[in-house]
Amino acid sequence: MASDDVFHIIGYTIQNILDDAQMKLTGLGHIVLKRNEELSRQVGPLVAAAQAGKVMRQIFEVYSITPFLFGSSSDIPAAISRLGGGPYVDVEFLNDAALKLCEEYRIHLPPVIGKITRGGLPPPPHLGITTKGVCYKRT
Repeated sequence: MASDDVFHIIGYTIQNILDDAQMKLTGLGHIVLKRNEELSRQVGPLVAAAQAGKVMRQIFEVYSITPFLFGSSSDIPAAISRLGGGPYVDVEFLNDAALKLCEEYRIHLPPVIGKITRGGLPPPPHLGITTKGVCYKRT
């Protein structure tokens, strides 16, 4: 994981949350687990299959931050304040693999509102992990 890894920024409005868009994203890890199990039944143990070149391994990452949890606007990390204080009640950061998986599994997200590098992500404890894991795909 390099500091110049790119993350896509998704902002959630109250309406997005009411439309269940965010809850569907939290299920990404479960969907990937089921697909990994299916693939394992076809090719055998996935680590061995990756070593043999039958499958490739991808790490997917989704992090989140909730701007309204900060006391004052001066406490909001730069990664959020640069978004212009939009109507977002939650903001998530998806790496390329996570964004592609959402497209593949038809998890409809609000539009991407920006990009940020890993080095620009807010530091803990501001940043939370929504989902993170390993996805295997046939080569």
